Amino acid sequence: MKHVNDFAHTLALQAVSYIAQQESLLNQFLTAVGSTLPALKKSLGQEETLAAVLDWLLQNETTLIEFCQDLDVAPDMIWRARRMLPGSPEHNYQSV
Repeated sequence: MKHVNDFAHTLALQAVSYIAQQESLLNQFLTAVGSTLPALKKSLGQEETLAAVLDWLLQNETTLIEFCQDLDVAPDMIWRARRMLPGSPEHNYQSV
């Protein structure tokens, strides 16, 4: 179901954009995942990178809530998107 996977990719890329717009968040994220900005940019097309972005967001409640408010989405949509990407124990392609 390509449209479901597109949902997860789009939401994760929106999260990357949100994080990148705030230098302190970007630095926190890069430190947490052990990456650099050039490496992050190079790997944005990889599902594992997108999954890592959503994982980090889900572990940072304040940032998660602010991101969801900014995007006007329910926080559980982040978890649903994360489940659609590799590495989730519940990885599947069920309907959102």
